[in-house]
Amino acid sequence: MADAIDTATDYEQARVTDRISAIQNSVAAQNDDIYCEECGDEIEEARREAMPSATRCVLCQDIFERPGRVRRF
Repeated sequence: MADAIDTATDYEQARVTDRISAIQNSVAAQNDDIYCEECGDEIEEARREAMPSATRCVLCQDIFERPGRVRRF
């Protein structure tokens, strides 16, 4: 029984940590954090408006979501 509780506690802690990170990233984006965390280029205004929590430009997000692709930088 203790193992199940430990596993559940670990899972919940990871979920809370992930949520806190997402909120912090969203707050940073709302505070005019307009530069891509990968390449440093400005994130397009339309993307920032559509997804205020975005931390990558469209190109870098595409690369991030497709790990088999080769980076061009």
